[in-house]
Amino acid sequence: MNNIKHGVAFEINSSDIQAEQVFTGKSDILVYVEGFEDVKFWHKAFSIGGLDNVTVVEISKDHIANGKARIISKIENGEIILGPSLLVALDSDYDYLKEINQNIFSSDYCFQTYCYSIENYIYNPHDLLLECSYATNCCEFKDQHRCFGDLLEHWSFDNSQNFEKYLNDNCEKSIDAILGSLAELNFDYYAENIDESDEALISPYDEKGVSRKNIHFFVRGHDLERQMIRLGEQYTEKVLELKKEQIKNSGLEKDAQGQRIQEFINARVHFKQALKSRSFEHIHMYERILEDINSFSQNYK
Repeated sequence: MNNIKHGVAFEINSSDIQAEQVFTGKSDILVYVEGFEDVKFWHKAFSIGGLDNVTVVEISKDHIANGKARIISKIENGEIILGPSLLVALDSDYDYLKEINQNIFSSDYCFQTYCYSIENYIYNPHDLLLECSYATNCCEFKDQHRCFGDLLEHWSFDNSQNFEKYLNDNCEKSIDAILGSLAELNFDYYAENIDESDEALISPYDEKGVSRKNIHFFVRGHDLERQMIRLGEQYTEKVLELKKEQIKNSGLEKDAQGQRIQEFINARVHFKQALKSRSFEHIHMYERILEDINSFSQNYK
C-alpha cells in the first residue's frame, strides 16, 4: 500500500489497494480511525475479532486532518471509497442511537463503538476501583469507597429520564442537566427509589443496549473521562494517606518509614495510564464489535 500516493484530494479506493496487492503479494487491510488515540483500541479489537492483517492508521496520515467529521466528509465526497481492503472504524457518538449517518454506518466496511466513544469503554465504572488499586499497587483499602459501578448505576438511574428526553426530543437542556449532574458526582451520591423491575428505557433504545442503569456508556466520552479521573484521583489520594498512616504505625524507625513511603509513591502509576490496557470483552457493546469483525472476516477473507 505504500506505493499508492494519497493526497488531500486524491481518491483512495479499496479496489486500487486490492489491485496493488496483486503485484506486491500482500493482503493487508487498511483501516482509518479518527485519531492517534484510537489506533490501539481498534488494532486490538480487530486482532481479538480474528483479523491480524490490518494496518490501523489515523486519518491524518493520508489526509490533512484527524476527526470523525473528516472521515465522513471524505467518504461522502468520494475521496475515500470503502471496500474489503479499505475500512473505517468510528466512534458512534449519538449516530447509532439516533440513526444518523446510516448510509455509512450500515456499510459492511464501517465499524463503530456502539457506545458513545472509546473513552466510555476505558472508563467503564465496573471494576474501576480494582484497576485503581492495581495502579497504586495497593488493594488493602478498596472497601474505603463504594464501588464505582454502584455509584454510576445510581447516577444513571437518576438521569435516565433526562437522557430519554434528549434522545426523543433532542432537548439540549436535558443533556446539559445530565452533564452538570455528572460534574458534581461524588462518592456520597445515592439515588432513591430504584425500581429493579423497571430498568429499561422505552423502545427502540432498550434494543440498542440502553438501560436506566447504564447511560454512562452513552454520554459524551470526554465528559465521563474527566469525572472518572477526578473521582479516581480522590480514591488514590485516599489510598496514599491510608498507606502512609499504616507505615507510620508499623513500628519502623522514622528514617525507614520515610524510605518505605517513598518506595510506595515511586512504584505507583497514574491510573489513567493503567486503564488503557483494560479488557472490554465482557461488555455487551464490545462483543458486538467483535461479532462485526468476525462476520467481516468470514465474508471477505
